[in-house]
Amino acid sequence: MLSKIDQLMGTLLETWGQRYQLSHDRVAGLVTFSVPGFSLVASEDGNGSIQIEFEESGQKHRVNCPIEEAPQLIESLLFPVA
Repeated sequence: MLSKIDQLMGTLLETWGQRYQLSHDRVAGLVTFSVPGFSLVASEDGNGSIQIEFEESGQKHRVNCPIEEAPQLIESLLFPVA
């Protein structure tokens, strides 16, 4: 059975045409996504959701969301529309 992080990665890898750097640690159950000037970490929160942590303007943020919403949220954080 796939973990929530594996499901998230499968969705993102199938749908993204964007370039980003990632580090996937299957043992720890987390993925780090990076673009120039910004990075975020996605992990399983233990309750069936995905936890997304990032820093913006010197302030740390932590957001929990359902697996179905996580890919869109991650994409919007990494590639905001100007």
